[in-house]
Amino acid sequence: MYQGRAWWMSRLGCGLRTVIACTIVASITLYGPMKIRRIPSYPAFGYLTVILVVPQRTLGDTLGSFWHVLYATIQVMPAAIVSLMVMKPGEDISYAKAAVAIAVSSFMVGLPKSSSLLTKRIAFVQIVLVYAGAVIHGKSTGVLMHPVHIAASTLHGALASVVALLLPFPRLAYSEVKKECCLYAGNASKRLGFLVNAFCAENKQAAADLLLQANSASKAGSLLIQSIKLKRDGMAWERRMVRFMKPSAVKPADRLQNLEIPLRGMEMAMNYWTRSPNMIITQDVIDTVRNMEGQIDLKLEQVRLLMPFDATTAPETKVESPRKPLLNLASIPPPTIKDLPVFFFLFCMRVLQEDFPFCSNLKQEKDENESNGVYKGLLDRLVLTIRGRDLIFALKCSLSLGVAVYLGLHYAKENAYWSGLTIAISFVTGRQPAFNVANSRAQGTALGSVYGVLGCFILQNHIKYRFVLVLPWILLISFLRRSRMFGEAWGISAAIGGLLILGRNNYRQPPNVFAITRITEAVIGLSCFILVELILQPRRASTLAKIEVAQSLQSFQECIQQIKLCPLEEQVSPFQPAMALRQNQKTLESHVEELRRLVEEAEVEPNFWFLPFNSLVYRNLLNSFSKAVDLLSFIACISETLLRISRRSESSSSQEFQTRVDEDLKLFSEKLCSSLRGLEDVMLIKSVAALERALKRKASIKDIESGKPAKYAFRLMSDDQAHIDIIANSLLGLSVESFRDEKLQSQTFLCLAALGFCITCLTQEATVMETEIKELVRWENPAEPIDLLEISSKVNCLKESIKDLRA
Repeated sequence: MYQGRAWWMSRLGCGLRTVIACTIVASITLYGPMKIRRIPSYPAFGYLTVILVVPQRTLGDTLGSFWHVLYATIQVMPAAIVSLMVMKPGEDISYAKAAVAIAVSSFMVGLPKSSSLLTKRIAFVQIVLVYAGAVIHGKSTGVLMHPVHIAASTLHGALASVVALLLPFPRLAYSEVKKECCLYAGNASKRLGFLVNAFCAENKQAAADLLLQANSASKAGSLLIQSIKLKRDGMAWERRMVRFMKPSAVKPADRLQNLEIPLRGMEMAMNYWTRSPNMIITQDVIDTVRNMEGQIDLKLEQVRLLMPFDATTAPETKVESPRKPLLNLASIPPPTIKDLPVFFFLFCMRVLQEDFPFCSNLKQEKDENESNGVYKGLLDRLVLTIRGRDLIFALKCSLSLGVAVYLGLHYAKENAYWSGLTIAISFVTGRQPAFNVANSRAQGTALGSVYGVLGCFILQNHIKYRFVLVLPWILLISFLRRSRMFGEAWGISAAIGGLLILGRNNYRQPPNVFAITRITEAVIGLSCFILVELILQPRRASTLAKIEVAQSLQSFQECIQQIKLCPLEEQVSPFQPAMALRQNQKTLESHVEELRRLVEEAEVEPNFWFLPFNSLVYRNLLNSFSKAVDLLSFIACISETLLRISRRSESSSSQEFQTRVDEDLKLFSEKLCSSLRGLEDVMLIKSVAALERALKRKASIKDIESGKPAKYAFRLMSDDQAHIDIIANSLLGLSVESFRDEKLQSQTFLCLAALGFCITCLTQEATVMETEIKELVRWENPAEPIDLLEISSKVNCLKESIKDLRA
């Protein structure tokens, strides 16, 4: 209830601040003195700047946006003045010359990687206004004053945004994150209570009900962490202004992530637990779990009292580690595979109690570099780092804007701006669902224009007061733009559509005619946007998602190969394997995030004559990869814990213990990687028919017919499940008696059991991947019999020509 009210108040606050900023712009451009009114002579651009800067922003974000707007103005205007001098504006500038100037300028703006997306969007808008305005105004265009008026309109909107964020009081990212950390602490405490109660429940139904509540709370917790991460840049900008902030205050999400991952592990353990009669869970174990719950609640209270921000805001509460071992190994029966979820649950509670750092130092160093880079000078930002992706983005912006303005000038010279401005604020640096974005922009433009025309009709006898009708429209859009039905692109276009009609006086034509002309110009621009997207990035998101699955499988293999305790070289740090595993796990996580983005894009792209996108299969694959990422984090944690225990033990047999663990892990790695390698090969084929055609051109078809085995034989995960269970049992059976201390014995056994659980779950997730990939191949080849073993063997024979088979 509280979170829903907080969400509603946040949206309302953002809407009111947008209204204040638009009112400031209107008070100058509509009701201000004539001398002042002439300086920002493009009020539409002032409104557009406000809509891009204010919504869902904190003061820190707005300060950063103001810097980006200023940088865009400095980047564009000097070059624009020189270009206008060269073009000789005393004469009429041709449409082609203006389009070429827009294309060249847009290419130069879009190329630098260091510029932010907002900087590029503002710069694109200014470029369109400068050169299209030079054509529209003809000989009356001022070489100096025309760009100055555009720059003044830009800064007018940006300053209005900053003032709006200060009224009636600043909305600091620092304060917002403090509130969200407090909410997360309460959320985590609830989840912990649900999970512990489910663990101690006496029957399956009660445990299932509690687990459902924990899963529901988990989604809310993930959203809170995501919201905190989004405010990181705003906190970095506020850091110099708010003197009491400490450097660690800009990274609270990392500390919360150290709480989130163990909680997810506890949920995973409960989901895998069959709750069969278990002699492991004695009353002593339940009492210990309850005691640990109380200690963890004390840690969560620290988060609730804003401990991540300033140690002086709350009294220090130390959580003492229990002196007695968590498990009395002498009193429990011999453990089995079915007991692994229980031990993993206990291990996650111990990790949560000891606050193990899941966020690696590499990531923290990267974040520090990013926060320090906020204040880089202009010279640093002008350095070009050209990559293929940056070049494609620059070409896309250049061609789209040039062609759109050229066609817009031919259709309606007086309103040719809008063909370019509509798409200037639509570009993103990566891929995006072009048809979906264009559809949202078109609908928002049409609906906003219709609202503006109706407003003009209602107040046709009170022209000076029709701006009042903009205010409820902006408030409504502040709620709708974050909904799944409408979205960000729709919200921006709808707000601008209403403001352009109700927030100006000089249309040079009736409002209804202007609205129709602007909608047509917007359609022209969006058509050019889609056409250029299809030319420069012809591959569909569904095709790229399939390739990304193969790359994720390859990264998954690299992670599995790094699961070991002992480094290969004696000179290397003993923690090097765990560090390498963490690095590979981060790489896999980035692949999974890219796959998630491609799946979301593929779900909304039109099918045309292509096979429909199998969303269910890809969602299941995403779920399995996400679980694998979490499990690999735990394996790295377990490896480091076992190494620390071995170093604390004075036993001479600790090295032998590590070697035996590595032998089991090596066997697990070999079996799992052979299966993943085969699945990767299967994902890279275009179709079974294409594979058969390629085989006919290869002499190695004889090897298959003769039964000659491939170099890397594909193994079904279902065939290996029994072997993995044997490996897990082997880990459980390792002797821990070499560790003299009873507490170390308990910790070592718990780590081995947790490791057995992780490798068993990784195998199960790989089995799910195998099933889903087989279903995907069957979906793409409905007329062909599907045998993954046969397909993998054939692909292995065609390794040298695999490029011919790629999708």
